[in-house]
Amino acid sequence: MLGQGLGGIAGAIHDPCYHQACDSIQNINVFVYEKMVQAAAYVLEYL
Repeated sequence: MLGQGLGGIAGAIHDPCYHQACDSIQNINVFVYEKMVQAAAYVLEYL
């Protein structure tokens, strides 16, 4: 089933700034951003 085995706590807030005033470009996870850019570049290279 989707989502099983991912850990975490049921009902816990993952991003306290989600859709709040503090949710801006200044609040990004740089590590995840870089991984997403690398994944997009990989896909575009092999299209």
